[in-house]
Amino acid sequence: MRGAGNSTSLLDYVSYDENPLLGLSYYRLKQTDFSGQFSYSKIISIEMDGRNTTPIEIYPNPTSNEIVIIGNTTELNQILIYNVLGQDVTMLTTRISSGDSKLVIDLSKLIRGIYYIKRKTTANMVSKQ
Repeated sequence: MRGAGNSTSLLDYVSYDENPLLGLSYYRLKQTDFSGQFSYSKIISIEMDGRNTTPIEIYPNPTSNEIVIIGNTTELNQILIYNVLGQDVTMLTTRISSGDSKLVIDLSKLIRGIYYIKRKTTANMVSKQ
């Protein structure tokens, strides 16, 4: 990640591990100055137990009106839908039914295009025809 160059104010940076390993992982940041000198941040540990990485199944994809999502009940209650511009379009959809691990969503009010079904930890792409 590129830095801001010379700065006299405090800057914060964020980095995400897109493919974290299960179990305990250790992270630290390395800051390198233009002169080549560097320093490290403090080490932090993150425990990934796999409970938040349960895969989901979405079908049919592509779809014309409805999608079925199978997955973790807790995450199904937190589903959001975004268009390719990053706009939350969840309010334009209707939850038809919701069960223990199954959610059916009506997308008929959405125009044709690509949508992202976002849950707590990941997003899945769906094409509406």
